[in-house]
Amino acid sequence: MKRGKSSTEVSEAIRHFIRSGELLPGMHIKQEDWARRLGVSRVPIREALGMLESEGLLLHEPHQGYSVAAPSESEVKQLYTLRRLMDREIANHLVWPDQTAIAELRVVFDEAEKALSDGNIVQWLSCNDRFILNVYALCPLEIIVDQAMKLWHRTETVRAGRIRYE
Repeated sequence: MKRGKSSTEVSEAIRHFIRSGELLPGMHIKQEDWARRLGVSRVPIREALGMLESEGLLLHEPHQGYSVAAPSESEVKQLYTLRRLMDREIANHLVWPDQTAIAELRVVFDEAEKALSDGNIVQWLSCNDRFILNVYALCPLEIIVDQAMKLWHRTETVRAGRIRYE
C-alpha cells in the first residue's frame, strides 16, 4: 500500500486480513507493525483501527491496544437476530433497481460465482459483502440500513468462518 492511503482504505486492508484468516479473533494488532506493513504512517492506521472498533470488529483495551473481537455464541445469536429483523424491514422497503443497478449486481454475482468455482473463499466473501451492500443501497430507510451495515461488519469473523459454535 502506498503512502497517502486513506483510513478507509487501510480499514479495508485490515478487514481483508481478518477475512483471509491472517488476523484471527483474539489476535493483537500493533499499530507500528501494520503501518510498516501497509506502508503508511500511524495516523491512518490509528483512524482505521478506531473505525473497525466502532463497528465492533476490533476491541480496544487501554494499555494493551487493539485486538480482533471474538464475540461469544450469545452475542452472535443476538447479532443475527437483529440482522434478520432489520433485513426483513429492508426487504419490505426495497426500491426496484434500474437496469444499471441490476447490471452492477450481475457483475458482482458473476465475480462471486467465479471466486467460488476457483475456491477463492476470501474473494467470494468480498463479493458477497458488495452484493449485500448494493442491495441495502436500494432501500430508502437510511437509519435502518446504516445499523444493518454495522451489524453486517460486526459479524465479519463469523461469516469468514473464523469463529464456529456447536
